[in-house]
Amino acid sequence: MSRVIVKFCCLASIIFLSPAAGFAERLGVCGIEGLRGACESKYLQSFRVAAKVIDDALVTCGQMDAMFPGNCAEDDWVGDLAQDIGNGLKQNTEVVKIEFKSERESPGFFLLDGQVRIAKTGTNHGDVIYVNSDMAEANKIEITEAIAVLSHELGHHFGVTDHQKLDRFGASINEYVTKFQISASELLPGASGVDQVADLSVFNLWDLMNGLPFAPVDGNTTVFLWDGFDYIDLTTELMPKLCESGWKVTSFSMRAVTLAAVGDQTLVVKSPLSYVCMPVTTGAGQMHADMNAYVSLPIKIIGERVIVDSEAIHWDVKKCTQDTDLGCRP
Repeated sequence: MSRVIVKFCCLASIIFLSPAAGFAERLGVCGIEGLRGACESKYLQSFRVAAKVIDDALVTCGQMDAMFPGNCAEDDWVGDLAQDIGNGLKQNTEVVKIEFKSERESPGFFLLDGQVRIAKTGTNHGDVIYVNSDMAEANKIEITEAIAVLSHELGHHFGVTDHQKLDRFGASINEYVTKFQISASELLPGASGVDQVADLSVFNLWDLMNGLPFAPVDGNTTVFLWDGFDYIDLTTELMPKLCESGWKVTSFSMRAVTLAAVGDQTLVVKSPLSYVCMPVTTGAGQMHADMNAYVSLPIKIIGERVIVDSEAIHWDVKKCTQDTDLGCRP
């Protein structure tokens, strides 16, 4: 099924830049060269994922609260602040700069108001957000929690100084984003240890607005895979597969996901999709709810480690009329 959709003034035009075919971005700062261990743990890399997701998380929170009060949080100021920060990130007047620092190695660096905090920053747009690596590791911070921490710190850039108020703000954003997260896990083929489990995280930060497909919000869906070594951004590889030449994806959503091993050398992700294509020029576009997406994730062995080969990832998109396995709507 596809529907003609008029481009509303509130629908942001999002241009996706994709890397070379078959290559997905690893977010770890050191990568896998030289058979080194991971330079950053999963819990530190969660902040790198959060930095990629947070603009959509905040702007959709604000928009959803404006259209459906209470959808993001009970307090109106949460939606207003989220909208301000989200718009700043979308318009590049605000950026997320992260640096990790150890409180143990620099005692007192994160001591604020008599309490050691998980992060700190200045009061100006673009100030670095310093993350307490010791606390992030000890608390095993996951992506939605990292989004909450960054939301708190970005609030300081927008004039809020009350830490307790910003803690509540971050908690509201965490709860909101969690509503739109779907996950799946699978042991990597050929692996034997628990640290070799692949974790898939999908953040559906563009939603069909509870039955209102003609008024989508400005957020988008992002797809990340943890392969026991790095988080890998799978999102941009999918973009060129969805729209015809001369059109661009503005938003897409995964309604469900499965992650499974196929044989002893590959993982496969499967998901039915909904998405909106708009012409590069302004005008009417189409909303599609008739595609199934499959991504093949070949594995390779580095020393004693089994990891996903990020240079050989491949997306395939099929119409429901040709593929009925996933239950998308023809």
